[in-house]
Amino acid sequence: MSMMSLSDTDGLHYEYNTPQSDSGKTFIFVNAITGDTSMWENGIAPLLRNQGHGTLSYNFRGQANSPYRPGLELTETVIVDDLVHLIGKLTPKNIVLVGLSIGSLYAVKALFHGVQADGIVMINMLRRIGTRIQWMNDIVPQLMAAGGPTLMRDAFTHLITGPEFAEKARAAVFNAPPEYVAMDPDSGPMNLVTHMGKADWDVAYENISVPALVITGLHDRVFYDATIFEELFARIPTATRVDMDHVGHMIPLEDPDRLAQVILDFIEPPKQ
Repeated sequence: MSMMSLSDTDGLHYEYNTPQSDSGKTFIFVNAITGDTSMWENGIAPLLRNQGHGTLSYNFRGQANSPYRPGLELTETVIVDDLVHLIGKLTPKNIVLVGLSIGSLYAVKALFHGVQADGIVMINMLRRIGTRIQWMNDIVPQLMAAGGPTLMRDAFTHLITGPEFAEKARAAVFNAPPEYVAMDPDSGPMNLVTHMGKADWDVAYENISVPALVITGLHDRVFYDATIFEELFARIPTATRVDMDHVGHMIPLEDPDRLAQVILDFIEPPKQ
């Protein structure tokens, strides 16, 4: 684990492993707004490293172990600029960007800011912000303020995960109900969720020029809308699509083995 200093007060926590060969890829994982490196490092990242590839996972400013100065608004601009800066400093080779949810939005915008990549993996990204999703964006800070991330998680897990994962999570929630603790309004997580609803999702999908893998968990009942998905997917000229019918939004947690194999097949398709 390492820290990239951005200033006297600000920095990015990251975990970086280089590929084992010149042909190996470096998978750069871009978190969801409430995630951290454990989302990747406890599942998919070791699986990809076992195949000789490199990985880079990191936390946004405001996420675990990534400090920021008081008063800084952790907006989309800050997050994308930090991602571009991190890549520029570490200079990983043969980059494949892998984003989850809004992390995919940040990854696409990093491409548009000049990051050179061999490909991009967009997990549960394609959406348009209508009433349902804006409601989600607006209610999350209120839930966090009332009962912290645990209340937010418990309120939505059944809507954004597949049945097998949700059933296991249900036992943990209702057999021994947790204590909900209000989130500090000045904390990094509150800063991040407060500004996530202001992200610009009007993406120029037609300008994605690298190979793109679009992965969707069909049990995502908050962010997935089939009609909107089809419309946006059709605008990506380089896209390959994989639907996963047993999982929802949190695929890196729900089925990291299957996710790793899908990504490996994307970068090196099986021989016919």
